[in-house]
Parts: sequence; structure tokens; C-alpha cells
Amino acid sequence: MEKVYRFAAKYFWAVYAGSMLTLVALYAMMLEWDEMPGVLYLVAVTAALLMIALCMKSSAALLNKAYKELEERCDPEPFLKEATEQLSYSGNWIMKLSRNVNAATAMMEVGEYAQAYDMMVKIRDDISRCMRADVQLVYYNNMAQCCMWAKRQEAGEWSEKMLEAFQKIKSEKMKKKYQNAVQFHKARMCFDDRDYVQAMKILDSITPDNLRHKVHLMADYGKVYHAMGEMEKVKAALAFVVENGNKLYVVQQARQMLTQLDNFEGE
Repeated sequence: MEKVYRFAAKYFWAVYAGSMLTLVALYAMMLEWDEMPGVLYLVAVTAALLMIALCMKSSAALLNKAYKELEERCDPEPFLKEATEQLSYSGNWIMKLSRNVNAATAMMEVGEYAQAYDMMVKIRDDISRCMRADVQLVYYNNMAQCCMWAKRQEAGEWSEKMLEAFQKIKSEKMKKKYQNAVQFHKARMCFDDRDYVQAMKILDSITPDNLRHKVHLMADYGKVYHAMGEMEKVKAALAFVVENGNKLYVVQQARQMLTQLDNFEGE
């Protein structure tokens, strides 16, 4: 089935155009051919519509499969590969915009913050025209996270935009989906402001719904515990990150932090 999805995703516009032309041709034939069997026309129309539906579903299905690897196995590489590949043939500007955001998300998970920032800056104007609040929210969240690494003076602006985008989401189901991302960001903002007590309260309110979120939660706990001087809790949190974070960049950060702690204690 994956090969079918891959073909449909890659040749979306060709299949879509062919299906629409087929429908037009069949309609013209029906007008000219009074005795054209109704069942034949119905079958042809149904087949064309199914092809269009398959094309629309295929890109999302392939991306969701790769995203699951990130969420459940902490492996961002399939998601980055899939988003980048779909970028090479996406014709719809909304889809291209979404895949840029997807690719940037994966880049951040492998520590490529500068590259992710550069990619997202290029679509800054397009995001303002996008009517999908969820795409805007992920974009603004990515920008805020990147700025915390490279452009700290811009982080506040993107944080505000992220929270505004979250408020625009009408669906409660969609809000629940992105609630953790908002809480993670609020906790990190408190940490940057050295309000460690409030950061801890926000982290305590987060209920991870996948392994990736659990790893990031423990990594953030480790940073706050470290700032509060609770070294044994730091080690426990970071040990979880190292053991379960697989290919996430946060694992490298956790290892470096644990090494620094060991060296400090050995002095």
C-alpha cells in the first residue's frame, strides 16, 4: 500500500488533472450518447473520485507514518526525510507551507536550529496568509524555540504569536492536541526568566501523550532541577532522557550535562 501512496503523492496533480478530464469527457459522452448505460457512468465517476481521494490522502498517510516514528520511537530522521521529499513535488502552496514547517520541526529535533530558522524565515509572509491556525501555531512555536538558541531578541515576539494562534483554534480536540506544546513553551519561558518555581508548576501540569513528549518533559525537569540545585533529581531525569531519547538531539545535551556533573563531583 505504501508504494501506491507514494505514487499518488508524487504524481498528485497529474492524477488529479487526469481524473477531472475523465469526468468531463464522460459527461460530454453522456450528453452525446443517449443510450450510455447509467451504471457504466456511475462506475467511471466513482473510480475518478476515488483516485482524487487517494491522492489527497496519500501525502498525509506517508507523513503520519513517519511522524509516528518521531513520536513513539524518538526517531526524527524518517519524518525529516518524508517532509523534505514531499517538498520537492508539492504543488499546492498550503501543502508546501505545511511541509516546510514539518521539515523544520524535524530539523530542530536533530539539533539543526540554524537551518530550521533559515527555512522558516523564507515562508514568513506566507504564514501570515495561511488560514490554518494549527499550521501557524506550529510555525510560531518552532520560530520561538529556534530563537531561544540563535536569535533570543526575537523569541518574545514569536511566543506572543504562538499563544494568539492557539487562542484562534476553535476545535477543542485540536486545542487538546497542541496543549502540551503551549505548556512546554510557557515552562521554557519561565525558565529563561529564572522563575524556576513557576516553570516547575507548569511542567507538573503536563501529561505526556507519547514517548517524545515524555523525553522532552524529563529533559526540561533536568534543567529546572539543576537550576534549583537538586542534583540527584537532575541525574534521574537526564538518565531517562539518555535511555529513551534515541536519536533526539536532547540526548546529546543530556549526556553533556551528566558528564559535567560527574566532572564537578570528581573534583
